[in-house]
Amino acid sequence: MRNILLGLEDIHERGIMHRDLKPENLMLKSKKDIYNVKIIDFGLSTDVDIEEYLYKRCGTPGFVAPEIISYGNE
Repeated sequence: MRNILLGLEDIHERGIMHRDLKPENLMLKSKKDIYNVKIIDFGLSTDVDIEEYLYKRCGTPGFVAPEIISYGNE
């Protein structure tokens, strides 16, 4: 878990938001090293600091944050 969070911290420091984080988008680099986790599938990722997102509601159902689901329903 620590290495996943460190990976997320790294991409956030680079101004990138993944937007589809789920177990299927985490892979081990090697079967022998369970601590070397890779975050994959940046197909829905976007820059954090853009004014308006192309896809405001995106992600895999069941893994989407509540604030994304309620976006635009305020």
